[in-house]
Amino acid sequence: LILLDSLLQEMAANLLTSILSRSPRAGIVSFTPMVSMMAPLSTTSVMQMPSCKKWRKPHPVPEKVGINPYAGQALQEWWDWDGKGPYKYRHHHYPSNITCRDVQRRRIFKKFHTERERLNAIIRNDLLPKELQENAWREKHFKLPLDSSELRPNFRCVVTGRARGNWDDFRVSRFIFRAEADYNKVSGVQRAFWMYNTHIDP
Repeated sequence: LILLDSLLQEMAANLLTSILSRSPRAGIVSFTPMVSMMAPLSTTSVMQMPSCKKWRKPHPVPEKVGINPYAGQALQEWWDWDGKGPYKYRHHHYPSNITCRDVQRRRIFKKFHTERERLNAIIRNDLLPKELQENAWREKHFKLPLDSSELRPNFRCVVTGRARGNWDDFRVSRFIFRAEADYNKVSGVQRAFWMYNTHIDP
């Protein structure tokens, strides 16, 4: 920072000198700077200005920011994973690794969702003591895995693994459904066609 301040001070002095020397009435014009050139130009205040992060909601536990709670933990087997920490890669025949991850999330959800629903019922019950509700909230957020939430599993295409634009009745994406329907592989589906043999009463 000291080197940067000195460079900025030297550049500002050279710029002012060149402007005054190029003026046609340099002998008449007198320049009185509002800031003394003897005072060092500092960029420290600019460097310390808060960024846009100040508008973000602070972390509830600042001590845990940037800390991996599972660092150094041994890899768990895919089928024995408890929902926390890393696990070993599993050779699979799913369309993508994301689909395999979603299968893992569904396995954890099936295992823990009952307990999570019980804790949610305690948290939402206003008749219970406040301390009991706080204990249930703490157990839900700090002891249960994130994949126990019903929002974690995602409905994906069983052929391509696509996460959006899926047909619930056939469990495939719109592209796969269209391609299969074109070759009469979907029962009861016919492409819309009204060029001829179609009579519409006015």
